Amino acid sequence: MRYVNLRVLLPLSFFLFITFIIYLADTADYNFAFRMIGDIPYGDKLMHGLLYGVMALLLNYGVNFKSKKIFGFNMQVGALIVLTFAT
Repeated sequence: MRYVNLRVLLPLSFFLFITFIIYLADTADYNFAFRMIGDIPYGDKLMHGLLYGVMALLLNYGVNFKSKKIFGFNMQVGALIVLTFAT
């Protein structure tokens, strides 16, 4: 059996999960999870922060927490990728 590298598998599977959520939201297929999050005050904002935060964490894990110096600040590469994806 081949060894599966978790540094690749975890960020990739979570990215597919996020794209699936985006697809469901864009097709207006509101299931119980969307209704439940909609009932929470600022639930949409909280879930965006949680999803993108976990994605940045997993990407940073995937690239072995590498960082680049930008404008004098050390920025983690995974966070920069998520920032690019989210905007």
